[in-house]
Amino acid sequence: MSTRRTNEGVAAFGNEELARYGKSVQDAIRFYLGHLRAQEQTIPLDTAIAELVESRRAGGKSAEYCYGLKLRLGRFGKDFSGRSTGSLTARKSMHGLSV
Repeated sequence: MSTRRTNEGVAAFGNEELARYGKSVQDAIRFYLGHLRAQEQTIPLDTAIAELVESRRAGGKSAEYCYGLKLRLGRFGKDFSGRSTGSLTARKSMHGLSV
């Protein structure tokens, strides 16, 4: 009876598509919980950019370097205005990296 219950439990919580990748529902739960925990620690993108530029300045980088960094990341920040750092992901596309 114990083996039958175990098998029924595995069948109820198994997933054929996940199994094709050698993963279980428990693996998916752990992965998603990690994602949710990371989202809790996210900050607005414009704040992250400002903090990065300031940390480089405080670390002794030249004014020219910091200005260039601010310009490049400022463009990135405008493209993703209103987003948080945790909402950004990278995925490969046919034309390179897209966010």
